[in-house]
Amino acid sequence: MACNGNAEATSLLDLLPELQLRIASFLTSNDITLSFRPIGKATLALFPDGALKAIVRLSEPIPPWAYTSKWAFPDATRHLNLRQRRQLVALTASSGVVANIATAVQHAGVTLTAEVFAAAAASGQLPACTWLRDQRCSWGWTVMAAAARQGRLDVCQWLHTAG
Repeated sequence: MACNGNAEATSLLDLLPELQLRIASFLTSNDITLSFRPIGKATLALFPDGALKAIVRLSEPIPPWAYTSKWAFPDATRHLNLRQRRQLVALTASSGVVANIATAVQHAGVTLTAEVFAAAAASGQLPACTWLRDQRCSWGWTVMAAAARQGRLDVCQWLHTAG
């Protein structure tokens, strides 16, 4: 069913290619990959080279529905060693999506560390930093240094005030 003045679009496939591209222009690369890639080869052909990557970057925001579908089940991180599970939590913290950070911590089986806090601070993710502080995540000068190295003055000021 093609989208026209008389019909109601029920999926992205029903929209004109120009509308699909316009919608995609407002999305992050992870949103595009997660929303458009599963649709099929015809939709993939609409996008310029490299616009639809098969890689989802944990350090960029991921919709919680997509994150939980990958990481929120028993043994989701079983194939990862301890260093990789810690990296999973740190990268997720740098994305700033608090719901995903909570999911990562719960299913990775690791504790929150200053490295996780530093990842969020360096990315300028104040809501994540606030959540990490509320979870009593350890932090110190390394967190402030990580934020300062990335020019995150707002985070440095917040850290100073949070004491």
